[in-house]
Amino acid sequence: MGQKALKVYKDTEEAPSGYAETVIQKTRGEIRTFLDELANGTSNYKSLHNLTEQVEHQYHGRFLIELIQNAHDPLFDIEKQKLDKDAPEDDGRIEIVITNESQFGALYVANDGSPFTEPNFNTLSCFGQSDKDPEKHIGNKGIGFRSVLEITHTPEIFSRKEKTSTSFNGFNFRFDPGIIQSFEKPIQALLDGNDNPDLYLGHHVSLVDWGSGKLQAFRGRCQAMGFEGVVSELRFLSPYLLPEPINDQDKTLLVQQFEKKGFATVIRLPFTSEKARDQTIEIVEELDENTILFLNKAKSLWIETPGTKRYVERKIRPLPEKGDAQEIDVDVIVDETGYANTKRYWLWKWLVGGEDNPEEAEEIRRAVSDLPGKWPKVRKAEVALAVRVGESPEKGLISIFLPTEQSSGAACHLNAPFYGDIRRTKVVFDDKKFKFNKILIEKMAKRAADI
Repeated sequence: MGQKALKVYKDTEEAPSGYAETVIQKTRGEIRTFLDELANGTSNYKSLHNLTEQVEHQYHGRFLIELIQNAHDPLFDIEKQKLDKDAPEDDGRIEIVITNESQFGALYVANDGSPFTEPNFNTLSCFGQSDKDPEKHIGNKGIGFRSVLEITHTPEIFSRKEKTSTSFNGFNFRFDPGIIQSFEKPIQALLDGNDNPDLYLGHHVSLVDWGSGKLQAFRGRCQAMGFEGVVSELRFLSPYLLPEPINDQDKTLLVQQFEKKGFATVIRLPFTSEKARDQTIEIVEELDENTILFLNKAKSLWIETPGTKRYVERKIRPLPEKGDAQEIDVDVIVDETGYANTKRYWLWKWLVGGEDNPEEAEEIRRAVSDLPGKWPKVRKAEVALAVRVGESPEKGLISIFLPTEQSSGAACHLNAPFYGDIRRTKVVFDDKKFKFNKILIEKMAKRAADI
């Protein structure tokens, strides 16, 4: 952090740490962009506000799946750990806990793996700017985290600087709609002739650094609408683009416990209402253990609500006699009763495309060329097929690593990095626009017949 960056803080005030400063600079940049648009007579912030509201509505009911996805992506790869002694290793844990703390309680999701990085922070505090690779990660649209706004208004994130850090000393920040109101007083001062009013974001920073020409333009344009008009426009600025640093004293007891247990990142979601809490408890308690069937980096899942506790462990054993298959045991222990149950699956996985399959890679290249974002760069896809071992067959689902709501039409589960709908509840196979999905499902059907 250079001296130039420090000059925005009061001489009598200790400058924030590098992570806290990054959080502060992101929010100050957003409010400056908003004011700059007012000065220029543009309003891109309104378009973004409307788009955000639409996405939040479309993700209704999917927040837990999105949180599990975000918890799984940072975990270290178990297969790489077996092949490379220098590969990073952790316990592959994901924990989901609902507490009765505060007014309505809170949902916590903790995970091992890589701590929060600056690209992760930028993805979460922007909209639709994911840094994830569709070939390697479950989520890649950069908008799924907005689904948590169904149950909370003030999401919080705690993370370590490094895997070996002894505390959550990295990116610690929250989003809070109340931040919008805190902008009103410095904006009023700017309109009233103060050329450099202070903005408080845990530390005092300058609101703008404009020259006289820009200041005149801003005051001239805003004079007609008046301060109330500016405040009205301010309501279109999404608070979920405006992170605030979290201090150590803001860590709850459970956050501190996760810290001591060595988790890399914790997300805390204080519930907005009793209804939100009850809805979340119901969704968490109904969570099928099969959720982790295709999460090949997860070793265990702990699920705790005020009424139930479950420990789910995913164990892998090679089955070379079954055509290089794997035997997956999903062990479930219900804490209160000590009841244990094992769901056993045979799982086959293979690569479609890639450098060793140039013809398939070319098929994929043509199929993804019209898809948005980073999809046109995809040249390979790892796919998997799993069947339940036992007397009774199990109705199969289509999964995009995590289960969609779509049946596979057979007694087997099918998993691939399909291009799904925005909520990842449905995969389209019979549309020319989704040729990539059709290629994958046809390859899987052929392999299933061989198996």
